[in-house]
Amino acid sequence: MQSFPDELGEITAERIAGWVAEIDAGNARSADDIRDDIFKYVVGRDAIMDVLGVDAATADALILGGNDGGQNFSDLEVDEDGNIVTSKEKVTPEGGEGFPGLMAGGTIHLVDNGDQPDYYIVAYEWPPGSGHSFFYTFDSKEALEAFTGPDFGGIQQGGDIVEKALSDPKLFTNGGDSNEIADIDGSFNSYMDDIVTKTLTLAGINDPTRLGAALKDPSIQLLIAQAVEGDIDTDSPQFLAMLRDNDYYKNVVYPGIENFYGMTDNPEAAYAMYKQNVETTFKAMGIEKDADGSYDSTLARMLDAGISDTEFTKFAPTYLRATNNQGYMDSLNKWLAAAGVPILENFDDLFDVLAGTAPPDVAQVVELANASYVASNAGFSVGDAMIQEIADRTDLTEAELAQAFSTSDRDLLALGPAGLRTLGITQEDVISTAAGYTRGTRSIEEMKSQIAKAKKEQGIQDDPTATIFTDFNREGAPVKKGLQSTISEGA
Repeated sequence: MQSFPDELGEITAERIAGWVAEIDAGNARSADDIRDDIFKYVVGRDAIMDVLGVDAATADALILGGNDGGQNFSDLEVDEDGNIVTSKEKVTPEGGEGFPGLMAGGTIHLVDNGDQPDYYIVAYEWPPGSGHSFFYTFDSKEALEAFTGPDFGGIQQGGDIVEKALSDPKLFTNGGDSNEIADIDGSFNSYMDDIVTKTLTLAGINDPTRLGAALKDPSIQLLIAQAVEGDIDTDSPQFLAMLRDNDYYKNVVYPGIENFYGMTDNPEAAYAMYKQNVETTFKAMGIEKDADGSYDSTLARMLDAGISDTEFTKFAPTYLRATNNQGYMDSLNKWLAAAGVPILENFDDLFDVLAGTAPPDVAQVVELANASYVASNAGFSVGDAMIQEIADRTDLTEAELAQAFSTSDRDLLALGPAGLRTLGITQEDVISTAAGYTRGTRSIEEMKSQIAKAKKEQGIQDDPTATIFTDFNREGAPVKKGLQSTISEGA
């Protein structure tokens, strides 16, 4: 006998915590439902058949469990040869000895056909508990007993049905040829579950928890079953359009996926890529998960707000920096307000910021906030117009900008506007020259010469111990010295 395969490693501590939270919330799957889904989607029928050496029908019954009419693993026994056998009668087609039988789980009804000859149907309620049934028609009692044997082979009989009732789509769907349910092991529920599972997997739902949730929704189950029984190809555009229009599919299985409709032929793939891109950042930002252990509600809010994954991941470091540095937060909010964008105070505000601006606008606000913060951190009082000018006229990184401010002549700037005017220069000239551009008709070299002349006239010497910082930590404090002149003590 083999051990269970490596796929069981998918039962992680995080997933278990999600299941516990789901049970505690009391508004989703029950503990019994989760147990069933673990065996159905994490372990799987094939693994149970391979490890235990049982047939498909017994594996289905074990997955279903004793509480739901199947059988428990405790019902299994080991015979004297070491083989696993079931101590209960396995699920087989219902029929008399020597007859092919019908798929298990149905009820037989006589159909009152008015002036026309009456006939029989075998009906299977599906989805379970929905009140809706798929039915298969037999022209006469003899035609039905050709499958079941005399007296319908012991199959449960239900009440008579009026022909007209079968046309109500809320109650019945014609399953097609009666041969589809003949001589097949297992139950109708397992048969339909397989169809739905394969269909949803083809649609891109591979996560066992998400797949299990989808399979519990009657509207999706019925939609898929009716498509299959109606000979609609589940790979066809017609079926995908039906599935994508389902409310549960749009709001629970893929919350927010509608935002990809019309943008791509494969919105599920686009959704999966978006989810992968932003959830890594969610974790880094410490975003709280939903009760089921997912980020679905946050994901849906972002999509509904029209926030791209690229825009979000690009701005996230700025948000993290602001939440850890009040000075930087103040600078950022100042420029957000100036741009007419809601200010940033908490994570919820982040959506308002990104939803209210286009990516170039956000990048410009961040650039201005960085320049303003660097100037303030360097001890300079620089007007907004100058900050805007530096942003417009240069492509300096924040570290390069910090270096420009650190090399600006503080002693010269200390003369103030009036003192500088007597020397033929302004504060803006000094700062712009350090940033690598000039404001007037003079070239950068002419401007440097004018500043050197002004310093000489004032008797201002270069500070040989001046420190230039070229990098800053997350909180905005200088952490890396770029250039540092030193003078020996004997000089």
